[in-house]
Amino acid sequence: MMFCAGIILNRLSKALLSGNVCRPHEFASYQDAEIVIADTFLDYNQSRIHSALWYLTPNEFARILG
Repeated sequence: MMFCAGIILNRLSKALLSGNVCRPHEFASYQDAEIVIADTFLDYNQSRIHSALWYLTPNEFARILG
């Protein structure tokens, strides 16, 4: 379990630092940052295609399984 959490945090930090998600100066407050990061998690975990799921989104994959 700890290993998976590390992978997720590593990927999120790379996305944040690369500028694909946000830039530090874009946030007016901690709450604004929290909203953007939460939206990024939702997009990654629900809407973004994943090669491990045969290039389907997690939602599409869950629908197929049933």
